[in-house]
Amino acid sequence: MKRNRPTWDEVVLMFENDKTAQEVFIEKHQSELKELLTDLKEDGEDIYSYFDTAFSWVYGIIVDWREYEEDLVSYFNEALGDNDSLSATYDEESNSEIIIYNEEKHIVPLTESQADRYIVIRALRDILKVKYVFKLFTFSYMSDTHGFLLLPSSWWEEAEGQYPEKVKELFMDITETLDFP
Repeated sequence: MKRNRPTWDEVVLMFENDKTAQEVFIEKHQSELKELLTDLKEDGEDIYSYFDTAFSWVYGIIVDWREYEEDLVSYFNEALGDNDSLSATYDEESNSEIIIYNEEKHIVPLTESQADRYIVIRALRDILKVKYVFKLFTFSYMSDTHGFLLLPSSWWEEAEGQYPEKVKELFMDITETLDFP
């Protein structure tokens, strides 16, 4: 099942400190943010200081270091546009993940180790890069659960052009060495 994707105006809320618009976003997504809002209130924290975290709770792709590769791929599929599809199956004989994106087959050799999560994540980066880019929410990096934001490639280009420092602050590119800590 596909899930809601952010609008460009919502994405911009992470880069601009428009508290009035952020407040509207928080009100709109109050049910998804209930636990986060409660935790921040109990800790005496300001939600606006953690807006990227709130955004990830609503639109992020959340991956635990113990996820099965097929599940990981399905999470990314849910975030794709309605006309795109992504699926995966494990081929035991070749120890590979077979990823299918819009009917095109990609074979991803695995290592049967913890590194497989990011092997698949980097493969998805390469498979989707013509149409989509996803980045890691920086705040999630030192955790055993990583949050990603998948957007149309043109949106990331626009964000990096308009808000280069803020993008660098809030997000990390998916590199060849990025992995769970």
